[in-house]
This record gives sequence, C-alpha cells and structure tokens, in this order.
Amino acid sequence: MSNSTSLPIVIIACKVFENTLEDLLPPEFANRITFLDYGLHEVPRNLKKTLQEQIDQVDQPSLIVLGYGLCGNGLHGLKAGRHTLLVPRTDDCIGIFYGSYAAYREQFDRQPGTYYLTKGWLESGSNPLETHQKYVEKYGESQANWLADQLYQAGGARGGCV
Repeated sequence: MSNSTSLPIVIIACKVFENTLEDLLPPEFANRITFLDYGLHEVPRNLKKTLQEQIDQVDQPSLIVLGYGLCGNGLHGLKAGRHTLLVPRTDDCIGIFYGSYAAYREQFDRQPGTYYLTKGWLESGSNPLETHQKYVEKYGESQANWLADQLYQAGGARGGCV
C-alpha cells in the first residue's frame, strides 16, 4: 500500500456531523463527503453493511476517514480493501465532539448521566422531548416516563450513538 499521506481523502460520516464538517472543511471537500442516516446506529449490523457498501464504492485507493466512533460495534469487521481507514479511537460521537475519548471520560466522570445533544443530533432525529411526547400520546404519562428513562439509560451519558 502506498503512503497514506499521498492518498486522496474521502470522508464517510454520520449525518450528525454534517454542519460541523461543512463549517470546518474547505469547499473542495464537498464532493468527497458522504453523510449517512443517523438511524443506522439503531441496528449496528445495518451500520456496518451500509458503511462497507460505501467503502467498496470508492473507486480509487483512498484514505477513508470515518466520522463514527465504534457505535455499538457497528464498525466491527469492516474491510478496508485497497483503502486505508482512519477511525476515531472512541466509543461514540461524543468523544469525537469532545476531541478525544480522554476528554469525554473526564467530563463523564464529573457529570455522569448527562445526555448530550448537538444541532446535528436534533436535526437528524435525536429529540428526547419529541420522543417523550410521542410516548405520552401512545402509552400515557407514567409508561412514557418509564420508556424514556429506559431508552436514555441504555445509552448512559451518550447522545446520538446508543
């Protein structure tokens, strides 16, 4: 494999990063970024399948930067093929937004139970208030409170990637 610094860069990221990446990256990256649906996190094998399909569609050997943490092992078993994969070393998107897993853990230890939201999560489908209101309409207040607690407890202090 050639030196990864000479490879073209392709970015495949969760839609929650769309605004952030578009604001940070130079315009010439616009046609080299693919944003995938936030809902892929709900079933890690679907995330893996979709990511693998996207990787396999890249024609030229490239440095493929994934805008994902491990996301419930949704990246487990991905095959780089002729490409070089760059994957952030973190469990989920929170560590990426914090800049590192260590920074995330430090904050988590100070404020366990925090639920994180970003503009990208809200625009992509993670809206706890809206979810709770739908549960109330469907199941009643008491059951809605229990369901919401279970849903957000499952993710611990996470936001998008549960």
